[in-house]
Amino acid sequence: MLKLGFLPLASAASTANGLSTDGKVATGFAAFGLGVSSNRAFRWVEGVGMTNLGTLPGGSFSYSEGRDISDDGLRIAGQSSSSSGFRAFLWTAGTNGGNATMLNLGVVASGNLGGISEANGISGNGLMVVGSSSALSGIPATETTPEIITSQATQAFKYSVATSRVGLGDLEGGSVTSSAFAASFDGSVIVGYGTPGTGINHGVIWTDAGIMSVGDLPGGADICRLYDVSADGSIAVGLGNDASGRAAVIWDPENGLRKLSTLVAGLGVDLTGWTLETAEGISADGDVIVGNGTNPAGKKEAWRLTGALALFVPPAPVIPTVSLTLGKVLTFPTEPDNIYQVEYSHNLTNWLPLGDSHSTVGAALPSTHSVVDSISASGSKFYRLTLLPESVSATPPSFTISEGAVLSFQTEPGFIYQAKQSTSLNGWNDLGDPITTTGDAAGITHTVFDPFTVFPATSPSHSYYRVEIEAP
Repeated sequence: MLKLGFLPLASAASTANGLSTDGKVATGFAAFGLGVSSNRAFRWVEGVGMTNLGTLPGGSFSYSEGRDISDDGLRIAGQSSSSSGFRAFLWTAGTNGGNATMLNLGVVASGNLGGISEANGISGNGLMVVGSSSALSGIPATETTPEIITSQATQAFKYSVATSRVGLGDLEGGSVTSSAFAASFDGSVIVGYGTPGTGINHGVIWTDAGIMSVGDLPGGADICRLYDVSADGSIAVGLGNDASGRAAVIWDPENGLRKLSTLVAGLGVDLTGWTLETAEGISADGDVIVGNGTNPAGKKEAWRLTGALALFVPPAPVIPTVSLTLGKVLTFPTEPDNIYQVEYSHNLTNWLPLGDSHSTVGAALPSTHSVVDSISASGSKFYRLTLLPESVSATPPSFTISEGAVLSFQTEPGFIYQAKQSTSLNGWNDLGDPITTTGDAAGITHTVFDPFTVFPATSPSHSYYRVEIEAP
């Protein structure tokens, strides 16, 4: 471990808030006297040490803090005192012998008492700064009384050289209270929180398409914030609440907002006694997450999770057991706006439904439909096709019957199943169409039919079957 040290001639206190991609440049703040007003933003460079970044000009006292740093370590975003009050800043290192600059990013809007702003994050490429800006309203100070702030409208903002400062707005339904904490590498995805109602915070994502709420975990206090995002903007982490209280959360477009501890435990990690309360940061590639929580001894403790991308690998499907029987398939033509039901009987008197009814209500064109029946040892079967009363057609169509092998197996949701047939175990042919189970419930039984043929060529004397599974 390497100590970052302190500012020269300063009190012994420093705090790091950000680190460049190569780990050789850091930012934060360090004491430069007594009290909060003595804090100064710093830039620490390996082999050089800590440099005081100073403050914006003016103000009744001097304060600054580095909050985040670009991947190359050449730009730092944070907050500083100024002649107009607290302001977000963008510090840029000097190049080609030039001097470093600290730019005042101003405020989105001001109230009658002015405004304040702070920068919380900077994109990896250093071209986008994100944070919050507040308009202050209230009773101005007099010679005998201080000013009294009665309202503070805070909204997230982004700043870039191309667009300057832009307010990002808030969710509809509540007072204007939003903040941005981090951005993707190119600044196209920004994360933070918004307020859709009194006392409610929802994690939000801003893109060029606008603002999107990710909500909160079910059963909690509706307090969710997204604190960091991967370089490509596909994974965000933060704080949520459920019935158990504060919980670290993770979000991605496909799965939405999820409780991190539940996912980690699902990977076999023993979290007995641990409460993961908040996820504060995520690596550029999304594979490492850091945060804070309570350990089994009841102490507050920071934690680090590696291999986080495994949370997005779908579980391997259970290889289904395939049952193989002889059977028959009934095939018939269909017309739109009918409901067809195949029935069977052993005595031509008592008829029972064979499978579910098949509806063509709303269909635009005629088609064909098949129903498979495994041959049982209970004797002969007779079949008929009926139209249910809701049908438009008056009489059912004729049907054909073929015999063959019937494969039956249960599927899991989220996979593609393909039955295969071979006569030699060397070359395998598709048997029927792929079965896609995205959106299906678990445990659905599917059947695939392999008909026997006599003309123009007889079926082989034997066949082998298997079912292959892949992710969509």
